[in-house]
Amino acid sequence: MLERFLRVLSGLVVLGVVGSGQVLAQTSTVVSIPESLQGFYSLDMVNAVVGSPISNTSQADTSDNILLYVNPYGTLCTRTSSSSTIQVISNRPVLQGGPFGAVEWDVAPSGLRFSLNINTTTFNGFDLYSTSGTLLGRLVGGAPQFDTGSCGTVPLNGRENTFFSLAEGVYPAFFPASSFVFNQIGDGFDVYRYYPSTEVYLAIRNNEVYARGGDFGDELAMLGTLSDLINDINAMPVPNQVPAFYQGTFLLSLDEVQPFSPLAEGTQLNFVVTDTGRLCVEELNLSFPVVSGNTATWNNSRGNLRYRIDLTRDDDPEEYDAELGLGQFLFQSFAGSTYGVFLGEKTSLATDCAGATGQDPDLQDINTFFALIEEQYPSVFPSGPQTYTQKSGRFTYRYYYATQVFVAVRDGMVYLNGGQFGSHDEPVAYDTLSALLAQLNNTALSAVLPTSIAGTYAMNFSSGSSFSPFADGASAQVVLDAAGNLCLDGVPFGAAVGKTSTPTLAYWESADTGLSISLDPAANTAGLRLQLSSLSGLSYSLLAGSRVSLATACSGNTTATDMTMADQLFALAEQHYATLFPASLVSFNQMEGNTVHRYYPATGMTLSITGESVSVKGGNYGNSLLPVGNLSELINQITGSGATDYNLLVTGTGRIVMSSTTINRKVDFKRSGVTRPDSTDTVAMQALVRSNVSTILPTIDSISIVNISESSTTMSFTAVVTGDTNISGTTRNYTLLFELSRL
Repeated sequence: MLERFLRVLSGLVVLGVVGSGQVLAQTSTVVSIPESLQGFYSLDMVNAVVGSPISNTSQADTSDNILLYVNPYGTLCTRTSSSSTIQVISNRPVLQGGPFGAVEWDVAPSGLRFSLNINTTTFNGFDLYSTSGTLLGRLVGGAPQFDTGSCGTVPLNGRENTFFSLAEGVYPAFFPASSFVFNQIGDGFDVYRYYPSTEVYLAIRNNEVYARGGDFGDELAMLGTLSDLINDINAMPVPNQVPAFYQGTFLLSLDEVQPFSPLAEGTQLNFVVTDTGRLCVEELNLSFPVVSGNTATWNNSRGNLRYRIDLTRDDDPEEYDAELGLGQFLFQSFAGSTYGVFLGEKTSLATDCAGATGQDPDLQDINTFFALIEEQYPSVFPSGPQTYTQKSGRFTYRYYYATQVFVAVRDGMVYLNGGQFGSHDEPVAYDTLSALLAQLNNTALSAVLPTSIAGTYAMNFSSGSSFSPFADGASAQVVLDAAGNLCLDGVPFGAAVGKTSTPTLAYWESADTGLSISLDPAANTAGLRLQLSSLSGLSYSLLAGSRVSLATACSGNTTATDMTMADQLFALAEQHYATLFPASLVSFNQMEGNTVHRYYPATGMTLSITGESVSVKGGNYGNSLLPVGNLSELINQITGSGATDYNLLVTGTGRIVMSSTTINRKVDFKRSGVTRPDSTDTVAMQALVRSNVSTILPTIDSISIVNISESSTTMSFTAVVTGDTNISGTTRNYTLLFELSRL
């Protein structure tokens, strides 16, 4: 059986499938395999369908077992039971379903596809498909032995991951680690990572490190060599390290010139120091400075030149005003030889490099045009770390590395060249910029969602397909705001969009997670029902649940109206004060932002709740909403439960771990009108904790109460709260101090 398996996979090496020179394909990913799933597998084939090239094996006979290796970076190998020679099956894994999905290996000559779920640390088998997607059977067995032998070569030598870890640790404001940040291959780079929360690319090519996006700007900035930055990550040039004193536009002349200077004395150049710390010298847009001690240095690696300033020049208040308009840049070689000094005056406070290089007057419209075509036609104009606005002569253009397409604008006309548009000596005029902008703006569809669905929902996955990375029954939190922005378990997906093919549906799509979420507003009559799929349209799961709060902030909002308590007050009012608030089919919850209210037409009364504040209007209360008390306090008064004259202060920290990435959060909020629990009643204290942290920890698995202290007017205790969800292996742990004191 094993020999037949190898025959099916025969010809891989001689056909050049492995190491075929396509490891930089856009769809490939350097997949980090969980340690518990790395190693050597001895597997049996089960549930083989009719026509499968691999038949079922005997689970009682190990001689026909299929032997596989998975190395830490996703290379898949095999060997025979009678040989120690390890053969690579595929070193081009593809990550499906985002960073918490499955790894797939296509073996094109044999027509086979192997799929391994990495959303679990417990091995539960490889699914075996045809490359067209037909399930052929399953490879099952025990946990792997931790031995990858000589299976493949590691696509990264370890230095790249070391560098990424250092950069994320020292500069988290630019490179925040999360479960949605992972190694990617393509767009002309050996490896890169994209940080969606800061919109920054950090990329490596030929031992050189680049960054683009966010505060780094629209153009690629070279930050140094990989070797140097690993040795001293603090030497990485990053934005905003130059005081405002030096920012602006200068007209400078070279003075004190040495005989070996590459520029003649009196050479006059425009210098611009931007508000993020870049230096532009005429048409050279240099990177950010390396700050060491009291100096900032900008390197021009292509010319073996550098420019240096003294950061202590503004320390003397008496000299500050006199020097405000001056510029003084040392002009040196990389080796430190000083060629001369650029001296002159600050001519403007402008910090745009157009002060040095000039700027297309249509640049704003041009960048809008580029953004629209990338959004509406991503298969032709795919964004990436190497795609940014550039200028050549009178052309302002972008080059799309993956499709080899150029899009250029000159004098209000749009030109195309390369890729599917053909290779021409000169770019081909397509249409005017204004006409295309009008067409693109008219094509874009916006999804209209009812504002009444805004809030926080407790959801569960169900009806999962065999491709879904989410287990049925797994829980998640969904937050929708009034503008239609959606968050799934704290991960923002942005605003809803429409599609011409299905205009009645609203979509949220994220290239970083590989997920598409759709909603049919017309069919959404009870709770919230979302359909999850891959970006290519492969159906995953249904996500359904009910609203638990009117909070519309991605991270939760402790001042949001608690819908459970609001419904409780409505029910109590209708039960105990039926003459004012008579229950009927026409009296129901109505939402306006963070406010929920019910109108009672039989009496003309309205009962309104916003956060903890309860108001009434109508009848003897008048025509304007009149505050009548605190939500928790009124419920306790009506039900006759405990004293509610306590303030509550909750402080502490939370620790969230998502796919081995740790996120720390601070907790600090207050509430009034809280019932003080008995210090011997652990259940009551746990209930107090649960009701107050539900918005920041929607799924609570355990609550431990420790360090209880009280007096006649105060009470305090520490609550250790944990909450795990099945989605992406997330764990949450909070240590919170609850302090109650009399109002």
